[in-house]
Amino acid sequence: MLLGAVEGGGTWFRAAVGHADGTIQDSTRMATTAPMQTLGAVADFLAAHPITAVGIGCFGPLSLSTTSADYGKITTTPKAGWSGVDVRGFLAQRLKVPVAIQTDVTAAAIGEHWLGAGQGAESLAYLTIGTGIGGGFLVKGQPVTGRLHPEMGHLPARRQPDDAFPGLCPFHGDCLEGMVSGPALAARWGVPGEQLPAGHPAWDLSARLLADGLTTMLAVIAPDRLILGGGVGQNPALWGPLHTHLAVAVSSYWPRLCITDWLLRPDLGEQSALLGALLMARGARRGME
Repeated sequence: MLLGAVEGGGTWFRAAVGHADGTIQDSTRMATTAPMQTLGAVADFLAAHPITAVGIGCFGPLSLSTTSADYGKITTTPKAGWSGVDVRGFLAQRLKVPVAIQTDVTAAAIGEHWLGAGQGAESLAYLTIGTGIGGGFLVKGQPVTGRLHPEMGHLPARRQPDDAFPGLCPFHGDCLEGMVSGPALAARWGVPGEQLPAGHPAWDLSARLLADGLTTMLAVIAPDRLILGGGVGQNPALWGPLHTHLAVAVSSYWPRLCITDWLLRPDLGEQSALLGALLMARGARRGME
């Protein structure tokens, strides 16, 4: 029996059909445009296959309390036109199958825990740094949520004394996302991050800010492993200075922490969230059996 998987990002949506062992049979990608146009294209693709359940990993923030009247809806996103969109409800109504939903970064964490760099970890955090910054946290393979899902990108950033950059987050200004995301790099330095060479001051400053954020995560949730993904997060120019600053930040209080064993790159690349959504679909189908 086929399962459906959806990864919804602010720039692209990807949809796939596959099997419970993680094998992808077919997939497609479409630009994130108007909500009904984008979700309609996703539904059309999935409806062309005999799927029995769907898992969705979508950009947020999302309402994820199953007892909430707005369960499965996007809430206060800066993505124009998408606030209040019922992503889960739309696909459930169109496809008439069980539908599970989590944030896209939590889906990536699930995928990496299942088949990637997070295998065997008792607890796992996944942080993605790209157009925005998002985080997911798993314990024994299960997402941890409370009244809200984790919003690690909106941790306060401890700026340097001479740093006057106001930050780009429309809600918090100089939170981690407002200071270190891809758009923040471009706004601060005048070019996209991928055009900044190794050794550019942008990477040392970003590493300092990010090391503080990762140290906060370590202090609060203490994950066994932390996977760092996204276009900015996986840029090789960031990793050298990040290891340097993180080593200084943790050396006195967590001297036994081996950073190279704790901070990892994703093994599954661009497939992390789709495979996580596939596993979520498997769980949704089993819940109905």
